[in-house]
Amino acid sequence: MGQILGIFKAIKRFIDVSLNILVIALLALLLIIVTTQILARYIFNHPLSWSEELARYIFIWIVFLGVAIAFRNNRHLRMELLSLIIPNVFRRIIGILVFWIINAFLVLLLIESKFIISITFSQSSPTLNLPMGFIYLSFVVSIGFMLVEQIYRIFDYLQKGRL
Repeated sequence: MGQILGIFKAIKRFIDVSLNILVIALLALLLIIVTTQILARYIFNHPLSWSEELARYIFIWIVFLGVAIAFRNNRHLRMELLSLIIPNVFRRIIGILVFWIINAFLVLLLIESKFIISITFSQSSPTLNLPMGFIYLSFVVSIGFMLVEQIYRIFDYLQKGRL
């Protein structure tokens, strides 16, 4: 079990670093595209037809990848008032229950999203003529990263005995 956990930790660390680098690169690309559009429109008086659409799609990817990062760092919204007023024993039980509800919900989203992806790959974006499935794929990739985090948390729980 220890060797499997070590390998999984290494893979997860690689995924975490890669995800951070990807979001930073996409943010830099977004900045370059928007700056180029501003220069082209207001200085050269020749706006780029593709930049707004591409910036929008990059922003969508940044948002969904950011959701996965927030999930990894436990920065998502949650209701803490309830956990402050209940005893520790019940807090632990509710925490485990919420953990498994999140797992079930992520798996359900992943399964059901294949339908949307299959439909949207046949549609094209107006200006760039990209398959819209690439944009909707950001949702699936984000869910995948969150599921990897949940699997890691399961392994961590089995080793340490706490979530």
